[in-house]
Amino acid sequence: MKLIDQQQAMIDFYGQLRGQASPCFDRVLPVPRELGAGRLRALCPRRGMLLLLEDYQLTSDVRIANSNMPLPLGFSFCISGRVQWTISGVKKSFCTEAGQCELLFTSHTDGQARYEAGQPVRMINLMLSPALLQSYFDQPLAQAGAVCLAQPPTRDQEPIHRSGPFPGAIEGALRQLLRAPCRNAADGLLIQAKVMELVAFLLGLLGLADSQEQLRPSAADAALVERAKGILRARMHQPPTMDRLARMVGASPSKLKRCFAALCDVTVYGYLNHCRMERARELLADDGLTMAHIAAELGYAERTHFSRAFARHFGLPPSEYRLRLADGPPGQRP
Repeated sequence: MKLIDQQQAMIDFYGQLRGQASPCFDRVLPVPRELGAGRLRALCPRRGMLLLLEDYQLTSDVRIANSNMPLPLGFSFCISGRVQWTISGVKKSFCTEAGQCELLFTSHTDGQARYEAGQPVRMINLMLSPALLQSYFDQPLAQAGAVCLAQPPTRDQEPIHRSGPFPGAIEGALRQLLRAPCRNAADGLLIQAKVMELVAFLLGLLGLADSQEQLRPSAADAALVERAKGILRARMHQPPTMDRLARMVGASPSKLKRCFAALCDVTVYGYLNHCRMERARELLADDGLTMAHIAAELGYAERTHFSRAFARHFGLPPSEYRLRLADGPPGQRP
């Protein structure tokens, strides 16, 4: 069953890119009552720019088949929730989690997404036509440093996907955009400015000014990343500093960061945080362990630090997660 009809919004978007539909629209699509509560807002403030603003909570997991339309250049910010998704024709699967931002550039046309229940889903998806992004640069994207965005990958090539954590300082701006009004041209200009500010922030955060050679890690690079991952898993309670970790695997910090992002689609400490959170879920299943014990085992100096990190990652505090784990029906447990 579909959560909400994203297909029509995408059809309108591509229609208006071809001049076949109105250049702007603002549509709210409510979540069906049998699936939960909330809404998806499809907002097009100008030609070549689409926002899909997700703000809802599900009562059961939902799988969505994305519409069979060409995908634009996409940027996303996940404030809370967890989504697992695939792209047709691509073997790799993807996972978007709270506190994560992503870029996706692909010529593949459809896929599926699985939204997990039990935690609010609040996501901002920004979609641009490559031509619109190019219009903000005085020179071709490749010369401006955004090599991987100069042209979309062909259907025979892997999608360009980058992800990493975003700092909590921008979360307030993201929440404002979820409910930003679009009543007139002035509102539309303000939304466009916020969108391009977030796009610029994400491009800088994910280091998309790398050269083509930097985007092709070697087998040796893959080996050093695996060694680093093993160290982080084994020492999540007391992880090494970035400089120390790089020395342990025989690389410079900048090389380790670059290879990690290219091969894992996440930063080094984004991966460490993911390992900690998955281990936290396992430990919370043991009622004999206190929150302080779990926090210490995961390397948090204070229980409150662990609670905040867990809530940011999963959308609810660990104490509530444990209660749901124990009391919730099997189909609705986190």
